[in-house]
Amino acid sequence: MKYLLLCLTMIFSSSTFAQTWVDTLDNFVRKSYMPPQNYGWTWQNAPLLHVMEIQYEMMPEEEKAKYLLYVKRAVDKNIVWVSGAFPNAVASSNGLAFLYRATGNELYGDLARNVYYEYLNIRRTSNGGVSHLAWTPELWDDTVYMIGVYLLAMYRATNDEKYLDEIIEQFKAHKEKLVDEASGLWVHGWDGDDKNDFDFCSQINWPDPITRRSSELWGRGNGWVVVTLSELLNNMDPSHPEWDYIANSLKEMIEDLPSVQDEATGHWYQLPYRNEEEGNYIESSCTAMFGYGILTALKHEIVAGEVYENAVKIAYHGLRAHSTFPVIRNDIEYYNVKNVAQETCIGDKDYYFNITSGQGKVYAIAMFVLFGRTYEAYINPPVVISNLNHEYLSSFKIYPTVLKNSQVLQLSINANRA
Repeated sequence: MKYLLLCLTMIFSSSTFAQTWVDTLDNFVRKSYMPPQNYGWTWQNAPLLHVMEIQYEMMPEEEKAKYLLYVKRAVDKNIVWVSGAFPNAVASSNGLAFLYRATGNELYGDLARNVYYEYLNIRRTSNGGVSHLAWTPELWDDTVYMIGVYLLAMYRATNDEKYLDEIIEQFKAHKEKLVDEASGLWVHGWDGDDKNDFDFCSQINWPDPITRRSSELWGRGNGWVVVTLSELLNNMDPSHPEWDYIANSLKEMIEDLPSVQDEATGHWYQLPYRNEEEGNYIESSCTAMFGYGILTALKHEIVAGEVYENAVKIAYHGLRAHSTFPVIRNDIEYYNVKNVAQETCIGDKDYYFNITSGQGKVYAIAMFVLFGRTYEAYINPPVVISNLNHEYLSSFKIYPTVLKNSQVLQLSINANRA
């Protein structure tokens, strides 16, 4: 039996933790593209701290320290910039909540709680939604993730239901104004007054004069919502009274996505439902996000079947084949990402078609790693073998995200009978 277990351990260690393109991307972003000493306290970088936390939970014990250390160094460098004054400022504070949970250090806990007190004073729209901008009441789909990534990290750190309740209420407020009933996706923004305010990057006069909504279903904006819904489900107990509502909301958003996925590349387009129009292009960051959402729906049996299994498969392989490329830094070969829409603001169809498609962006790399890691765990779940009370315990982790919600199947083998 001991020899059998040794062989099994060697097999699983060599196959499960063999380096993949996702490992290479993870190493690139941590060590070269955005090392912790260069981390800035911005929404663009916040998804990387989120992905560091998830990898910390997914990885074997010997791999955890590097993810915790990355977040600690990044956060410690930026302590003076911590703020809850507006949604995009809130986002990186998910790192504070993670450090508080992982280390128990009250400095991080106090700072993280102070962000929440400031967050409560952010301007609200007429239906209670957190305004994306401070000087005018507007709801943007991006905001759901920027506040949600922090609120869910606080829920994991404290088990205080107020954080979970708040992101659910914010999701509802944003959905009320932004959802497109025909597709299930959301328009990018809604303006809460009759003024067309300048916001430095959006197209002038983007709100419809009657509905005050923007006109387009933008890929990455919807991706942020899909990831937030996914993380809600990965943190909520299925007995939660809002579980069905959140699950159905995710289903509405991803149910029809396979029908507009580009089969040749596995990607979705910058404007997903204009996939056959000239001027549109494949967009890799929303592809990773949509893939993650469909994978989450499969995990929780919200959807099932070959159509969805194939969608995540061709998205994973398509990102590797069409949206990564090798780079050499200090004689080390990594991968970077491409086919990333370089702007983030609101406009009409031509506005989005004219956004430059380029490479890099921390949030894009983070979403590649998030989807890639979880897809690899989904198709090849790691096996951990240990000795427990004279029994050999084998734990099969099925698509883990955060520790409190990992699904574990246990197989015990009594050593005395072998």
